[in-house]
Amino acid sequence: MSVALVASVFGAAPPVSAAAEDVQTFVHVSTSGTGSACSQSVPCSLEAAVAKVRTINSNMTGDIVVSLDDGRYELDETLELGASDSGTNGHQVRYVAADGADVTLSGGADFTTGWTLSNPTLGIYQRDAEGLDFRQLYVAEDRGVRARTPNLETPSDGGPFLIASGADPAARTYTVETGDIPAGDRSGTEFISTSWWYQNILRIDEIVADAGGVTSTVSFMEPERSIGFGQAAKYYDDSPYRLEGSLDFLDVGGEWFLDTGADTVYYKPKAGQAMNTTTITAPRLETLVRLAGTASGSVTDVTFSGITFAHTTWNEPSQSGLVTTQGVLPRPVTIETGHVDIVPAAVTLAFAERVTVENSRFMLLGAHGMQTVKATRDISIVSNDFDLIAGNAIHLDAYSKLKPTVAEQTSRILVGNNTISRFGRDYANGMGVAAFYLSDSIIEHNLITDGYYTGIQVGFQQRAHLDGGGGDNKIRYNEVSYTNRLIGDGGGIYTLGRQLGTEIHGNWVHHVVKGPWNFTTAPIAAVYLDNYTEYATVRDNVFQTVAKNIHLQTGVGTRNNVSFRNGTTGTGITAKAGPTPDYQPGVSNTIRKDTFNATSGTVLPGGWAVYSTAGSVSTVDSTPTDNRAVSITKGATGASAAILDVGTLSGVVNVDASYVLSDVSSWKSLLYMHAPGFEPGLGTQPVVSLIAYGGKLQVFDGSTYTELAPITAGSLYAVKIVADTTTQSYRVFINGTERGAGHPFRAPASDIGAVYVGIGSGHAGAFTFDNVAVTVDPA
Repeated sequence: MSVALVASVFGAAPPVSAAAEDVQTFVHVSTSGTGSACSQSVPCSLEAAVAKVRTINSNMTGDIVVSLDDGRYELDETLELGASDSGTNGHQVRYVAADGADVTLSGGADFTTGWTLSNPTLGIYQRDAEGLDFRQLYVAEDRGVRARTPNLETPSDGGPFLIASGADPAARTYTVETGDIPAGDRSGTEFISTSWWYQNILRIDEIVADAGGVTSTVSFMEPERSIGFGQAAKYYDDSPYRLEGSLDFLDVGGEWFLDTGADTVYYKPKAGQAMNTTTITAPRLETLVRLAGTASGSVTDVTFSGITFAHTTWNEPSQSGLVTTQGVLPRPVTIETGHVDIVPAAVTLAFAERVTVENSRFMLLGAHGMQTVKATRDISIVSNDFDLIAGNAIHLDAYSKLKPTVAEQTSRILVGNNTISRFGRDYANGMGVAAFYLSDSIIEHNLITDGYYTGIQVGFQQRAHLDGGGGDNKIRYNEVSYTNRLIGDGGGIYTLGRQLGTEIHGNWVHHVVKGPWNFTTAPIAAVYLDNYTEYATVRDNVFQTVAKNIHLQTGVGTRNNVSFRNGTTGTGITAKAGPTPDYQPGVSNTIRKDTFNATSGTVLPGGWAVYSTAGSVSTVDSTPTDNRAVSITKGATGASAAILDVGTLSGVVNVDASYVLSDVSSWKSLLYMHAPGFEPGLGTQPVVSLIAYGGKLQVFDGSTYTELAPITAGSLYAVKIVADTTTQSYRVFINGTERGAGHPFRAPASDIGAVYVGIGSGHAGAFTFDNVAVTVDPA
């Protein structure tokens, strides 16, 4: 996929090569490469190839292709790419597998040989750990099981588990059945619990039997003890938990244990596994490839294609425990300033633009798969396979700062045609795609299946109705199944916070139900619009075998979202959802999105015009205090309006806007849609008319007034108009509720060209409008 195609998805393509075959030079790499020639006859190492590129990329005339020969490249340290490793002049530096080559970038050491039988009775082998510390051991193309009790029997939900009797958040302790924890010194043993959307990895400090000995109180080490009990007691009742971190738990085939003090690793092979022959890999790196520019210079125009990224770990939980909220975000959550304690990923990006990862595999990874941290845009993650991932398969915006600056924003990300399976395998609140304060992005045609928690999350906590920095995301044509098999309060597709312009459509979500180890009352749904989700549209989705179709968290600020044409059947949708062999990215269907927060005075964003023969049109402070809206105020004479030119739009044209009216009796033209060529003041009949008059919201059905809903001065009204130029009719949604379908156009029109908001001659009053989005449904 060319960077031109990726960029054109979001409407802004950089200069690129005239043809795909335009190549400035090839740089050849092999696992045994030496020197700096990097030629086909004398290939070099991967590290030498990176150094070679830096000497020839300052004024590129074509792509530089770094061609990797067949083999497993065992990295001793993370491959670091910065601004000096970028493509230039619109050309790419492409790291690709050579034709027919099977290329793996491995963060592990080969532990295939060197094993001796240490316990013939139990069939346990041991070998030197070579000074490595790790939380995973990879056996062939599978994960070994870190020795635990109770033993893992059902990988699909991580069970079985022990069940805690309760917790004392004030004392920061758990209460358990005394007989559930094997006797012996359990200091340092890990107590791994899940509840609601949390997971805690707590190192045991002490276990004290309670009076009567039936139950025991478990206390924990710092710092996780102070972090892990910040909620009410109900969030810990009936928590499933398991224990890890002791050699005496190693008792079934496929389990392993690392004794770091003795620098020894133990493994009990499964039936049919021959020790010293079966491939075993011990991970030593947390990140394989890091593409990181700086605030003064991004890394740009780099592609990875046809590469397998494998064998990572993450050791922080062993050293200081771990307390995480959804998306494996370590607590405490610091959305106001952004996060510093960032969980690693196999491939991570920061201050990066126009980076593509395609046709690659992410597998056997000990934290996240691929991750953007901050200041990333025009990133393409396409046609990859993610499998057996400890945390999130894809994590977008790990920095997770509420209201990021334009420079910090994660935007214009394409996640398309990927297969994502078996995620959250160690960190159970991991997701298929965790996208936090993400904007202007597309998540489409992915298969996301077999996860302990949510399939796709877009948005993050913002604790109020405000512009948190996200929105205008398209979540479409995905197949999401078998999620939330351990943890609740989530769903197949899940949102948080304001989502102006975000559309969830054409998805097939199935088999999203509560698992046997989820004892909470937290809801699970195919689509879950959680805290403070606003202005999202959910339409034309198919939901089958789900706990609930759509859940709205109205008790915590969810409001003004629109849903329609969702159901339990739709062969056209189920056939289209998920990856396709001939995938081509769809384009963003957003024409405009205006929040007016960067405006002041009478200056509106480009494309808007002010028409005023009396009164005023200007931006003003709104609620909350850092929000701005457009105010229209006038007396009885003259007219005042704001007019948006949208070009020439046909098909299904959607316009969203929100309003607060100072008075509700006089006539206000809240949303008029006009044909192209509209000029104010000429008495042109609008195609669609939404008005406020006489204490009611009204529309014209042809030439007839139709009352839709009563209105109150000072209240917020979120409106969505869905106008179809083919059927010459439109639908109206007010605060998420449809107020009649099939309203006929007031005047016939084959296209929509302008949106008019104002107060006409002969009428007086004042109102504000905000959060305008214009989209056109794809054919």
